[in-house]
Amino acid sequence: MPVRKDAGLQNLPDGEVYCVPIKHSVNGWITFNTPVNFRGTTFEHIAFVFEDGRITEASANDTAKLLAILEIDEGSRFIGEFGIGLNPYIIEPMNDKSLNGIGH
Repeated sequence: MPVRKDAGLQNLPDGEVYCVPIKHSVNGWITFNTPVNFRGTTFEHIAFVFEDGRITEASANDTAKLLAILEIDEGSRFIGEFGIGLNPYIIEPMNDKSLNGIGH
């Protein structure tokens, strides 16, 4: 799938490149070194294992809640977008501090 850039025209703060992976193409693992807020819970030390595009293993500080999120619907275990942030002015994780996980 083509790679696109966000360069301050639609999404702020901006500065990323992103793509939509082919649904069954992702294999391997990824870990995150920053916390993420989702629906009032702060997840830390998130790790995912992918097989044929689907998350087959997941862990975090609250693995049970993370697994429940991955069961919300049929698409929850697949990547919808993969992006890499490149904005040099964002020097620390934002962690949705302004939203505190509400509405996500």
